Amino acid sequence: MNAPLTIVGLGELLWDVFPTGRQLGGAPANFAYCSHLLGDNGTVVSRVGADEFGNDIRESLAAFGLTDDFVQSDNEHPTGTVKVKLDKKGQPDFTITYPSAWDFLEWTPSLQHLASSADAVSFGSLAQRSPVSKQTIRTFIDELRPEAAKVFDVNLRQSFYSADVLRESISRATIVKLNQDEVPKVATLLELPVKDLRSFGREVLDSFNLL
Repeated sequence: MNAPLTIVGLGELLWDVFPTGRQLGGAPANFAYCSHLLGDNGTVVSRVGADEFGNDIRESLAAFGLTDDFVQSDNEHPTGTVKVKLDKKGQPDFTITYPSAWDFLEWTPSLQHLASSADAVSFGSLAQRSPVSKQTIRTFIDELRPEAAKVFDVNLRQSFYSADVLRESISRATIVKLNQDEVPKVATLLELPVKDLRSFGREVLDSFNLL
């Protein structure tokens, strides 16, 4: 049997607040948790506030079997939250708190060590909305071993994205994940022609030399 891989979810870690209660959220954290369920070493890298919501996140990670060794503590900014409202068709509308602790993810020696040993990482556009976390995420990606898989989860939310973030992230990725609704927005920002989904995919592969 092969040894478990080190799979990192890098970015936002937060509470999704519904009218009926709150649930732990953040696409990178979900990625790490699913990797853990599949038998690998799923690791969450993020930052939470030194507050009740942050403490609850740490307790939840422990309950899910995940370490919080790479979840930083912030004494100045609150743990991230997202207010979620569902319309009559059950489609969600998100209001994301800004700023949040995960906007201030710091580059540290422990992250340097983790990056040098990671087999794969998932990162998104949302956590790059602030200069601090954007730089930390880019540095982490650049410090990975050449053979490590780099999954960019586009995840467009509100106005928290830009052509620069998309271009720089795709150029660092080996896999790009986005949904059908995000294709025209990404194509417009990157000035790529879109005839259909297949042609868009080919343009991205060719333009950014994705593997």
